[in-house]
Amino acid sequence: MKFRTKTVLAYFERTSPWRGFWMQLAEITIFIMNACGAVLVGLGTDFVPFVAMTVSAAAIARSFLEFSRLGKQVEAYNTAVNNLHNLVNEWDGKTRTERRTRQTVTKVVGVTEEAWLNVGVALT
Repeated sequence: MKFRTKTVLAYFERTSPWRGFWMQLAEITIFIMNACGAVLVGLGTDFVPFVAMTVSAAAIARSFLEFSRLGKQVEAYNTAVNNLHNLVNEWDGKTRTERRTRQTVTKVVGVTEEAWLNVGVALT
């Protein structure tokens, strides 16, 4: 628990907010590009040719967001953090004797490796 689960949990807790930040930044960028296109249409006929560029830039950014699968990554990291927090809370509630049973050790290893596996699948 000390050398594997808690270190994995610390890594996921450090990494998860940054994945969410980049996903949110990409979504805000897409929204701003689409809004700029709408503003350019409203300004008059002189700026209409630039609307196609803003729409295409927003489409490129949306394609990058879907290709990078940041949404799935954020979901996997958050699920992993949640599962590992639940495991640590359960571990803290056990006695020393209960912690040393085969069932408990198997559960700790299983939940930790499942968290890594889910994050790995989301990254690929």
